[in-house]
Amino acid sequence: MKRFSAVAAALLLAVSASFASWDYFPPNDAKEGEAKVGFGMYMPNSDFTATALTIGARYSIISGLEASVILPLPTSMTDADFGDVFGLSCPIVGIRYWVPLVGIGFMGDFVLPVDTREGIEPDFDMTIGLQYLRRFTPLLQIGSEIRLENLVTDGADIDMGLGSEMNLNLGIINPFFGIEWNNLFANNYNTTFDLIMGVAVPIGDKISIDASLQLGIAGYKVLVPDMTTLTIKEENETPMIISAHISYSF
Repeated sequence: MKRFSAVAAALLLAVSASFASWDYFPPNDAKEGEAKVGFGMYMPNSDFTATALTIGARYSIISGLEASVILPLPTSMTDADFGDVFGLSCPIVGIRYWVPLVGIGFMGDFVLPVDTREGIEPDFDMTIGLQYLRRFTPLLQIGSEIRLENLVTDGADIDMGLGSEMNLNLGIINPFFGIEWNNLFANNYNTTFDLIMGVAVPIGDKISIDASLQLGIAGYKVLVPDMTTLTIKEENETPMIISAHISYSF
């Protein structure tokens, strides 16, 4: 992995990070939890593809208070050997608290500086944010989040993000749609905008599977440690993330 550029490492991290911030909706009831395994494929342009497995679990300690852990496992990257890519990369420990009866929650994600691959030395990082729920009907709800990222990473600019997801709880099949907006507070104030669409299918009371497609509509530049940027959205190309998960509630 020593021979990989900082840009390539950043792109791999994007696959792992697609599993972060568990969701934009309130935690489960007290003493209830969820385990999830996922797979993501990140394709910023036709010349590059990266994939990663993700394993995560969350648990509601008391009503409204949730702790979570996510373990990203990069598995492949264009022009790279499996032995150089695969490994545990930047585990994420999360905490969320939703104020009872208000529909507002606070979140924090903490990226640990752990990487089992040779030559990779990640930094500790932190994201904090505010979440909000709006229920229109028992079948339709929208969860939203505003957040600040890269709060402690050395040499990186703070990133402000907005996200919103609409869930349609139809029972047999539950479609969802979302948007993601990020603004990198670098010299050029680069902005990215994504559209997300997917579907979740419950299997009994405990198991659920979901799949989604995330499309990069605008922006897409990657900040590298020397404070330069590399444009990865080519003309007439749309960056995308394809992901799927299976979850078990306990």
